[in-house]
Amino acid sequence: MNATTTTPADTLQRSGLTLVLCFCAAIIEGIDLQSMGIAAAGIASEFHLTKEALGSVLTASPLGLFFGAFLGGRSADLWGRRNALILSIVVFGVFQLATPWAPGNCGLAAIRFLCGVGLGGALPNLIALTAEASGGRNNILNVVITAAGMPTGGAVAAGPQPIEIKSKAPRPSPKKRRTSGRLCISKADTDEPPEGSTTRSRTAK
Repeated sequence: MNATTTTPADTLQRSGLTLVLCFCAAIIEGIDLQSMGIAAAGIASEFHLTKEALGSVLTASPLGLFFGAFLGGRSADLWGRRNALILSIVVFGVFQLATPWAPGNCGLAAIRFLCGVGLGGALPNLIALTAEASGGRNNILNVVITAAGMPTGGAVAAGPQPIEIKSKAPRPSPKKRRTSGRLCISKADTDEPPEGSTTRSRTAK
């Protein structure tokens, strides 16, 4: 009989792999949540959405995340945390990719809601698997790092955006600015009355 034994090194390697995968999944969640805010203007023009319809679409994903957290915990009790996490990632991955092919306003809101359900189902299982994989070693730190994957993904999705300052009138060149400044000075000199004019007028009075 061949007994398979796991060494502490193998256990540590599996725990590290689990932590890395959980962190990457949290990053993907953050990218999805942030990407809708970045692409809101393009989505509104592509689907011809009004402000009210766009607000409903943007609200659908966080609303689905709320309900998905309950469903994720329940599915983890039934099928295990790992299977529930895999199912949640598949759900929000499929509906995230289906977003550009939404048939209309209602279809887009429904797709974003189901995508949020997958996101919400993945989050509690990510935290639970991270705590289990830590095995009591740096438990709180690992959970904090995994939770920080969502804002990290949001920062990755946003990225450094160039700032464009648009003005209605074109900015004059330095040569034109110097010329206009000289014209203003010369005009002020011509409009100013001579020094003796005021004295003469007072004497005449």
